Amino acid sequence: MMAADSVHFKFDYSKDTGFFSGPNFFRRALLEEAGRILTDRLSDDLAAVPASTPSLSWQGRIVNPSTGALEQLPSTFAVQQNEIVVFAGGRDLSGKGADTRAFADGIQDISFNCVVADAACFAFRDVLIGRGETGALATTPTDFGPIVASISFDTRNETTERWNFEDKTLDESQFRFLSFAVHELAHVLGHGIAPSFVAKAGGGQFSGTEANRIYTGPGVLPLDGLHINASVFAFNPTIMSPFIPNELFSDLDFAVLQDIGWKLIPDSRPTVTLTNSSAFVYEGDADSPASSVTVTAMLSQPSATPIQVPISLTGVASTNADVSLSASTFSFAANQTTASITINVVADDINETTEAVTLDLANSASADLGTNTSFRLTIFDDDGVNPATAPRLSLSPTANSVNIPGDNQPHALLFRATRSGTLRVNAAGVDQISEAVILIDRSGNRLGTLGSTGISAAEVVSGQSYALLFYSRSTPRTFNLELPGGFASGTAETRTNILLPADVTGDGQVLASDALRIINQLNTSGESISVDSTSLVGDEFFDVSGDGVVTPVDALQVINFLIIQDGFNGEPLIAGSPFHLADDDETDDPMMLLDQVMATVDLF
Repeated sequence: MMAADSVHFKFDYSKDTGFFSGPNFFRRALLEEAGRILTDRLSDDLAAVPASTPSLSWQGRIVNPSTGALEQLPSTFAVQQNEIVVFAGGRDLSGKGADTRAFADGIQDISFNCVVADAACFAFRDVLIGRGETGALATTPTDFGPIVASISFDTRNETTERWNFEDKTLDESQFRFLSFAVHELAHVLGHGIAPSFVAKAGGGQFSGTEANRIYTGPGVLPLDGLHINASVFAFNPTIMSPFIPNELFSDLDFAVLQDIGWKLIPDSRPTVTLTNSSAFVYEGDADSPASSVTVTAMLSQPSATPIQVPISLTGVASTNADVSLSASTFSFAANQTTASITINVVADDINETTEAVTLDLANSASADLGTNTSFRLTIFDDDGVNPATAPRLSLSPTANSVNIPGDNQPHALLFRATRSGTLRVNAAGVDQISEAVILIDRSGNRLGTLGSTGISAAEVVSGQSYALLFYSRSTPRTFNLELPGGFASGTAETRTNILLPADVTGDGQVLASDALRIINQLNTSGESISVDSTSLVGDEFFDVSGDGVVTPVDALQVINFLIIQDGFNGEPLIAGSPFHLADDDETDDPMMLLDQVMATVDLF
């Protein structure tokens, strides 16, 4: 509660008809917080305004916030020292304009009568006009001392459905009640309406010294009527333009108050900053563990009391359908400087485009915004692709890059690491790719850390085989492949099809002929052949087990794969034209293949 000896708003709800009453009583706390956001920075002394007496009386009218009608203040109305009375309520504001969501009105038709000596009468007049602020009485006013005002909030359905009264997670379509309340209360303090403001406004500009010291744009601070021009958004934050963002009072806004006569004290709030600004994840499917990213915020100094910092969410990814949050605010416990929110990605089997969601910190009464206040999560969809059927890219013995065609289909690059190290795969000439790049090991694990242009880092082990899967794209793209000492010199052709190990030919299907190809190779070269042997012909994936040698076990693994397929009948595992051997070798019975392996190769 604001101390009585400092400037503060006193909110009067006696004219409210439900906007702040009954089940909506909780809204009062947010309005009063809005008042403190402003008055906690003010150190002025406002004289008390007494009720009328027979010798010194005054009259004034205010707008009823719930009806819009002008009403006479009662003769008993008085304002205490350092107090500014604000009548609050709600009504349909469509008459003020289709986009008006809140509106403040000052006192109107103020007058006074004296039946006392001139000195006492003039002193009474000065209190009514300036509340003891001598600059408010000057020919060219330099100060302002309000007595009473009213503030109304829109009650149209289209507005009430979009008000955010919790001041927690803000969707981009919502109106942050706290922002609108602060904006209108700043008008009560004279922002845009005080004679001392008007004195510095002319030619579409505001000439205040402090405001122009803060303003970083060209020329003099531009105005739009008696608001700050929206063009200022490109240079400085402000909520005093005709278009109210979901923010709070900025340094520029306070500087305007200082220029119209208010005495400011330094902002003692800690600043809040996000420790990271972006992340990239795969969405995953409905049967896999969902991806998640933890976003951490840090205070510049601890607070003796808990602090809540609200957030807003924007972007293509929608809350609940695509992502969910572990909390709706960053909640700092007393004397703690870090708080976290986890963004959980909702995995599904729907083929979608790349999506993104941006989490922004919102200014609060307890913490000011620091340097990094925005976090963007990019979600690469990984549905709708069968890696086993992706067209294979050739591994060049000299190139350290690969060209991906823009043919709207995925492509795979299979390789074996001949040197351990950190692999990096990044698109050339772009700041962010639109489709995913995945590094997969033989166990199907996705490796490495995603970055904006590909894989920022992934560890590969000498002798192990991997697959780089480039998802469908419509624009051709070159990806640079980096390994210590060069990608070309640190990799070799792999003899293991890690996308579908039993598919020896790499045609996306597993047939009996895949086992026969291994058998034929063994009959030609011997029963145990290194994958580096020059006796291996062609580019087929003979090393089904991935152990670096081709043995009868590899043929058996293909046979076992076929046997465990339900109802094996010689059809390919993945639809396609089956490969036919020469007539004298043709067979599609895995048990006959097993007999052939046992008969032609000494397994022991």
